[in-house]
Amino acid sequence: MTLQIPIAFLFVEIQLKFIPKSSNFIFSKMKFKNYIIIIFLLHYIVTACFSQASKKTLNINSVYSNIYNMSADMAYICPIPFTEIGAPYRYIITSDLISNITLNNASKRRWQLTAITRLKIRMLGEKSLPVQSPSYVMGGTFQYRVGSMQSLNKLKQFSYISIGAFHHSNGQKGELLSDYDLDIINTENGSFSTNYLSTAYHWGKITNNFLTNTSVGLETHIFHIRNLAKRYGTLRPYFHYIFMDKADQNNDSQNTMNRYRLEGYVQWIFGRLAANDKAFDVAKRLNIEAKAFYMLKQDWNLSGFAAIGYTGQDQYNIFFRNNYPYFRIGVSFAGAIVYQPFSKK
Repeated sequence: MTLQIPIAFLFVEIQLKFIPKSSNFIFSKMKFKNYIIIIFLLHYIVTACFSQASKKTLNINSVYSNIYNMSADMAYICPIPFTEIGAPYRYIITSDLISNITLNNASKRRWQLTAITRLKIRMLGEKSLPVQSPSYVMGGTFQYRVGSMQSLNKLKQFSYISIGAFHHSNGQKGELLSDYDLDIINTENGSFSTNYLSTAYHWGKITNNFLTNTSVGLETHIFHIRNLAKRYGTLRPYFHYIFMDKADQNNDSQNTMNRYRLEGYVQWIFGRLAANDKAFDVAKRLNIEAKAFYMLKQDWNLSGFAAIGYTGQDQYNIFFRNNYPYFRIGVSFAGAIVYQPFSKK
């Protein structure tokens, strides 16, 4: 624990270095840093006061810690010819690389704090193999157990809430809008930057054979760069469902690996998208996706996966006005694939 706080401060310093000057934060960098320091000091005090938790409490918190980690988003890489089929561009590789760093271990308390960094990259199938300006997403998620020990012991049911704060940008410095037409987005070197809060309620069931996790949440986008506020949409309610099964027991570990994982995701975008937009324009406001993962190599934590969906607003930074159906096949990897059941028979 004594090393946890200075490491967290170092992480904050690194995060602040990457925040572009174009971002309109409600707090200055210095004030933001002070708030983070206060949070971790409170975390240290609470941990010290309640470190003598009962074995039953530690048990249930350990289960929730596993649920948090298992339900995290999966990173992926898709090579040609199975990368983003249906997109308006021809890509060689598309990827979504995700790093989840747990800043505290939820096995000893009701909550968990996780720092999340995502790097989305798309390489174009052109002569020089250029990479479109990557998407950088940095932030963190706070998860808090609300389910009771009785529900988990008798019904194998769990529930928790999550609150996240994220910064999304593309690292460019040009103007968002074209110099020739203010209705055209400058996708060559335009600066994209937005910040958003994500709140959700999660519930599901965990047994020795499977886990389900259903989430209903809301993304609230705030503090856009100039000219983006009335073009991006502010409120985004969503529904997310996860099902994963249990494979054979690994003899070298107490963990049990998932054989497959299924996911469904639906999101609707409220708010202004353009000067002549429509409130119920499905083509521009609906994001929907279905994904399936199958374990390929347990020792490497590697899975094959396929995804099919439709994006009314592309999640790849300044290309947000693209909307298209897509299909992709690739490999996926993440610590979330490790599955530790509540009890063993």
